[in-house]
Amino acid sequence: MAENKDYKREAITMDQMMSTGYLLSRAGRIIHEKFERAIEPMGLRARHFGLLICLRNYGPLSQSEAAKKMSIDKSTIVAIVDDLEKWDLVERKRNIKDRRLYDLTLTKDGIEKLHNVIHGVEGLAKEWMKPLSQKEIEKLYELLSRLLFGTDGLLAEFKS
Repeated sequence: MAENKDYKREAITMDQMMSTGYLLSRAGRIIHEKFERAIEPMGLRARHFGLLICLRNYGPLSQSEAAKKMSIDKSTIVAIVDDLEKWDLVERKRNIKDRRLYDLTLTKDGIEKLHNVIHGVEGLAKEWMKPLSQKEIEKLYELLSRLLFGTDGLLAEFKS
């Protein structure tokens, strides 16, 4: 293998290797994979679950509003909605105020599926958080909520 002469082989400190961003990213990736495996037998993927939760929390939304709230691109939301609509979990309904637009709404089956998935995975978080005390779990939740939704948080604009 040819050595890249522009690359300087400097020692990387443990602090650099284990930066907060890296640790958050790695924990998120591991939890995402475990969550995917847990809900797969229920017929959903995390991205489907995300839209169902989004619609439950915010009510009817246009596809573009849902994509923005979920921080995903418009082409991805189309694929997610197509799946959920095919499975009768979400439907597109005409917007009451502007008949040219469509809103995404949960169907009765969508609400039931969401309820079943939530209850089917409620023990997972306890498993993932086992190394932490209850007080630490509460503090982690508080800090992550502030990081995401607090004033100037990463997702502050989507708080409501």
